[in-house]
Amino acid sequence: MKKIVFVYAALAAMTVSAFAADLPMKAAAPAPDPTPLFSGYIGVWAEATRTTESGDRERPGGWGADARLNYWLNPAWSFQFDAEADQVNHDGSVSDNPRREALVVGHWAWRDPRVGSAGIFGGWVYPNNNNGGERRNMGLIGIEGQRYYDMLTLYGQGGYLAQFSKSSTVDQATDIWFGRFAPRYFVTPNDRLSAEVGYARGVMGDDTSDKIRIWNWAATYEHKFNMSPVSAFIQYAGGDVKSSQSPNQRTREHTFVAGLRWYFNQGTLQANDRTGATYDTPGFIRYLPFVGIAD
Repeated sequence: MKKIVFVYAALAAMTVSAFAADLPMKAAAPAPDPTPLFSGYIGVWAEATRTTESGDRERPGGWGADARLNYWLNPAWSFQFDAEADQVNHDGSVSDNPRREALVVGHWAWRDPRVGSAGIFGGWVYPNNNNGGERRNMGLIGIEGQRYYDMLTLYGQGGYLAQFSKSSTVDQATDIWFGRFAPRYFVTPNDRLSAEVGYARGVMGDDTSDKIRIWNWAATYEHKFNMSPVSAFIQYAGGDVKSSQSPNQRTREHTFVAGLRWYFNQGTLQANDRTGATYDTPGFIRYLPFVGIAD
């Protein structure tokens, strides 16, 4: 029932904004003319992790990179493009294969920098399987919304992720429903604290009777240097993967991340949050490679 309400709320917001755009010129515009037309950032990071599974433990390291580009189609509608790749190497205690994921996602939304946003997102996700090393093509679709309160942003997402073609030999989940809550608070316009809690539930592609559950969480601090396009951030992220058929083989990972971002055509972090590349992708995707081990 909650999913249905969320879908209808998002559709209603988009319908209202489309109607407002057709009103006579004397009517107030849904949002002020945003500047700049294009904006975004490129980020890189290094990570150190602690991974455990059935008593085995590893402390591997890894790296990642991402890019975000926002484009305003008109004063009320925007499109954002995301690309990301992440890899953590393993030494054999938990897995002989790296944990890898890549994605390309688009976000299309009605936005008012004074109020919030409502829209849809979707794209391609490409995780591997730590248990065998194979990779699977997956499709992602969902709805999302943000609400702005001065220095606070409330952000929620919900959606569905599945393999394009199921495999009877590859240990990877499919038919995954997920939800995510990610609030942000700006201590100053260039100091951002953010958090994330996410939940995903699906089935194994090679055995649909085996249910997979993923919890993920994160906390991040980011500071953008004054008069500079560069910011630095640190993050703690965690994930817990469990299978219904092997509940004692759950896999858990704790990750510590440090990285840099280069912003272009954008001012403060808070300005980026309201008029720039404000969207991101669900954190549980990072832990999809572990479902074959937890299975």
